[in-house]
Amino acid sequence: MQSNDLTIVLTLKDRVLFTYRWMQYMNDIKCPYKILIADGGEDKSIEAHLLDSSNYPNLNYEYIRYSHDVTLKDYLLKLEDVLTRVRTKYVLNADNDDFYLFDRIQTILSFLDKNEDYVACRGLLVNLSVMKRSGEARMAQGDHYLAFSTHANSIEDDDAFDRVDVLCRDMSKYDYYGNWYSVLRTSAMLEVWKSIVKLEISEMIVNEMLTHILINMRGKTKIFTWPFYIRQSSTSQFGDTLVVNNEFLERCLINNNLSKFINAIETLIPFKSQADKEHLLKSVAAWFEVFIYNICLRDLSEQSNHYRFKKWLKRFTIIDIWAWKIYHRIFYKATNIKSKHVILKEIEPYILLKNLEKTGLNSL
Repeated sequence: MQSNDLTIVLTLKDRVLFTYRWMQYMNDIKCPYKILIADGGEDKSIEAHLLDSSNYPNLNYEYIRYSHDVTLKDYLLKLEDVLTRVRTKYVLNADNDDFYLFDRIQTILSFLDKNEDYVACRGLLVNLSVMKRSGEARMAQGDHYLAFSTHANSIEDDDAFDRVDVLCRDMSKYDYYGNWYSVLRTSAMLEVWKSIVKLEISEMIVNEMLTHILINMRGKTKIFTWPFYIRQSSTSQFGDTLVVNNEFLERCLINNNLSKFINAIETLIPFKSQADKEHLLKSVAAWFEVFIYNICLRDLSEQSNHYRFKKWLKRFTIIDIWAWKIYHRIFYKATNIKSKHVILKEIEPYILLKNLEKTGLNSL
C-alpha cells in the first residue's frame, strides 16, 4: 500500500492552539499521507505560519485559504471544494482538536482494497478529557487527562435499508456519529456531500443524519477493535451550539427542515417499494426520538447531584484514574455500553503541560 492512496482533509476555523498541536503531532510522527488544510478562520497568524512549509518539514500538505465561515453554508461549500481537490482513492476527515493513531492505517486501507462492498473503515473511538486541577479544560493542554475507548459493532448487513436501521437504532449506543472519522472511499464521500450541499438545509444535525444515511446506503462500515480516533470532549465548535437550550426540534419546525429532510430522502434514495420507504423512515424516527431524549436528559443531568459529583471527580489528579475506572464501569454497565480506560502515551507530550518542552509547543 502506498502513501498516495489516502488524503487527510483538515478543516479549520481558528482555535489556533489546537492547530499548532495537531500539526506538530503529525510532523513528529512523520505522517506519510497528503494533507489538505481548508481554513475558514479569521486568524492571520496561523495562515502565515502554515504557508511556511519549513515549519513542518516532515509533512506533505497544502494550505488553502477560504472566506470566513460565517454561516453553515460557508462551511458546507468549503468542505465540498476541498473534497474536489482530493486525488486519492480514500479520504480521512480531521478536526484540529483531535488525534489519529496511525499505526493501523495500512490495515484499514488493505481491508478496503480487498472488500469493495465496504465504503468506510475505522477503529474504536477514544473519548479524551483534558483537565486542569480546577476541573475539565476546554483547551489544548492540561495537568492530566482521562481517556476511554468505546466499543462499536460494524455495520455489515447486505441490505442497505437494514444497514440504515442498524445505524439509526444504535447511533447513541455506539456513537456512530464517529463514522464520519472513518477512512472513506473518496468517490462515495464526494457524491454524498455534493448532494447535501444542494439541499441547503440550515440545520447541521439534519445534514449529519443525511450524510450518515447516504453513506450507509452506499456500502458497509467495518469497525476494528483497537483504538484509532481520539476525540477531545468539550471542544467541539459545532457541538457547543447544535443543542443549546434544547431548541433543535423547534428550529427544525420553524425552518421547515423536517420537510426538506423527507424531500431529500425521496429524491436521493432509490426506493423500490413503499415498504422500503416506510422501513427507512421508521428507522430515522427512532434516531430522532433517542436524540431528542438525550438532549432533555443532558439538560436535566446538569442540574443533578450525579453531574456535580462527576465534575468533582475530575478535579483530583491523584484519584482520577481509579475513581473514573469505577465510575465508568458502573455507568457503562447500567447503559449496556462497553468501554475501556486507555493510556495514550503517543499523545501525552502534546496534551500535558509538563511535557510541552519535548514538542516545542511551549514556545508558540
